[in-house]
Amino acid sequence: MKLLIAFFIISTTSFAQGPIDGFFKGEGNGDFAIGLGINRSNQYTGHPDSLYSESYGAQQLGVFGQYGITDNLDAVLSIPFVFGESENKFQDLGIYLKFRPVNHKWKDNEWSTLLSGGITFPASDYQADVSGALGRREKKIPFRLINQVKFNSGLFLNLTAAYFIRFDKIDDTILSNYQEIRPSFNPQQPSDHYSLLLRGGWASLHNFIEVFAEYQNTLGGIDFVTGIKQPIQLYEVDYLKLGGTYYYGGKENGVAVNLAYIPAMRRNIGNIIYVGVSFILKYRPE
Repeated sequence: MKLLIAFFIISTTSFAQGPIDGFFKGEGNGDFAIGLGINRSNQYTGHPDSLYSESYGAQQLGVFGQYGITDNLDAVLSIPFVFGESENKFQDLGIYLKFRPVNHKWKDNEWSTLLSGGITFPASDYQADVSGALGRREKKIPFRLINQVKFNSGLFLNLTAAYFIRFDKIDDTILSNYQEIRPSFNPQQPSDHYSLLLRGGWASLHNFIEVFAEYQNTLGGIDFVTGIKQPIQLYEVDYLKLGGTYYYGGKENGVAVNLAYIPAMRRNIGNIIYVGVSFILKYRPE
């Protein structure tokens, strides 16, 4: 049986570590990116210590935009389009704002504190439980607190803490039908989750190099059981993601290579390998 593991893949729209970083475009400036990527997985961990030989593969096209409303306020948009075996559709749209209330400079070094909020929701009627899907049809409100230090050498270190409030609901009929299959199931709705992201690297006028590690933990849910169709929005997905990005760009455009790996060692996750390339167009009015 080929497992329909839509919910194991983490959104990798423009960069493998997510849409919100610690850098700002500046008032009136914008970036638009199109990313092409491949996700592959051949193992899956359900409940801890439950390893399954299940495979997943899909291609995705990510669209990303960031615009500087002011020097300390950016608007961000991201959305993936997935090419899978069963469907080819847009998945979950993300719209965010990020604001920099603290920006302290000393001797050409810089320390910043950022706040970010937004909303994500399905951009089409895609089915989350078919092979090749990327999202879980989640509706959620993410909040991020970001601290970043950038040194005059170009080296930087970033720590991001995020909390995601889920507000998607599962129909009571679906919950009742599942409880008939598994009488021990206690009906519930999708749980919130949080993440911690550590990233560091070097940024210059034309080059950007970064490595990162991200941990996510869901605050409850159910586990995969082979041979039983379950409400995938309820899965308790925990993972550790490792990766990196290299970017080279000029005044008007650039290109980035993105890599990410999620080992099948946590909960309801596959050993996902992501490889992608992003093409960035810059808008600078001056």
